[in-house]
Amino acid sequence: MISLLDWLESQKTSEGAYLGICNTFWEFNPVKFPHTTNQAGMINGFVNLYKHSKDKKWLKKAEEAADYLISKIDENFFYTIAYGDSPSGPWPDSGPVLQAIPDLSLLRLYFINNKEKYKKVAEENINFTLKKWFNNGHYHVNNQTAKVSEVLLLLNRKREAVEAGEFLVTQHTQLGGLRQSIRDERVFSYYNAKCVPGLIYLYKHTGDERFLNSALKVGHFLEKMQDRKTGLFYNDYEAPLRWTKFMKWSNLWVLRKKPMWVARSFNILYAMRLLSEFDSFNIDFDKLLAYQKKDGSFPNTVGFGKERDGLSTTRWNVYAFEYLTKYYPERFL
Repeated sequence: MISLLDWLESQKTSEGAYLGICNTFWEFNPVKFPHTTNQAGMINGFVNLYKHSKDKKWLKKAEEAADYLISKIDENFFYTIAYGDSPSGPWPDSGPVLQAIPDLSLLRLYFINNKEKYKKVAEENINFTLKKWFNNGHYHVNNQTAKVSEVLLLLNRKREAVEAGEFLVTQHTQLGGLRQSIRDERVFSYYNAKCVPGLIYLYKHTGDERFLNSALKVGHFLEKMQDRKTGLFYNDYEAPLRWTKFMKWSNLWVLRKKPMWVARSFNILYAMRLLSEFDSFNIDFDKLLAYQKKDGSFPNTVGFGKERDGLSTTRWNVYAFEYLTKYYPERFL
């Protein structure tokens, strides 16, 4: 697994930015650029390795990644490298999730090194994020609400976090998973997985079983979304009575099997690892490792086509780095 870190480090600039291309469901941009999730994933992975080894070289690497991140804030403590997809894309505004994810990484680092500058940026950022995007205690996209609730819990702002969680538990579909948003009934495997940590942490902070039951519903939905042959996860269920470019009107939920994410699927496995503390799931945690390329990275997808499937993106490979340094840290030492 050292080769994965070698590949990620090869994407690093002298300023400390981890660059990557954009290869998402909505957009493809082959030009490399910095992004909040790139920095956050590297910080989290280095923190994992420091916790395991107590070797200060990993702490130094985490701080270097964090220092670049906090150098990219504006007067409102907003991260200026939090693009929806890419700087030139149709969604230049990030929404709260791409602000909250780096906040989480800065707070995890702060809890180790006690450097107030990291806590201050996270706290000021989430304050403005709430002011800009939240209404009645939540945002209209559910996984984004969940990530903000995690930040609030780490800042001991329990009341606000619970308010967000209380909205989330009302958002389940008949499939068990959470709808994408109050405006979008689709149920995505990847975005549902992003809700799991927040729901579990809400349960652990409050003892309220509504949050645990909600997380378990998501887990059993994700369990059904894994393809047993490949170990990858199907993309989503299209909602009934919805027109899309992929299908015509229907009164049935339709499973869209492709594209299946490869590197991104490590985030789903992470959610399932957290859930395994509370229930048993039929999940294959090992098949995904077979997709690692010779250069150490994991490819983007299966199902986009040969050119895009073969590409690797820093934004999703940091999920592999986070997961593997948490559950298999010895492989990096």
